[in-house]
Amino acid sequence: MSGLRFYCLHSIFLQFLFQQLIFSDPIVIYGGGAQIFAGLFMILLGPFVIRIYCELLIVMFKMNEALQDIKKNVSLKGKGSVSSSETL
Repeated sequence: MSGLRFYCLHSIFLQFLFQQLIFSDPIVIYGGGAQIFAGLFMILLGPFVIRIYCELLIVMFKMNEALQDIKKNVSLKGKGSVSSSETL
């Protein structure tokens, strides 16, 4: 549930941040049009980037969990037969 909360909070933050970028001052001499297009681009792609980041975090935690299970199974199977320094 905390991953969903993380995703939603960051999506809302990005939407607010990039709306401010778009509507801050579109009549600026340098970069007015570029700010608008950058803001629109980030509003559209920001949630996808956050989603990919959250999915990568989930994958990393799942990998860690699987590695911990493997470590526990190996230590239960080979108690005393193979030390951890010999496996490296």
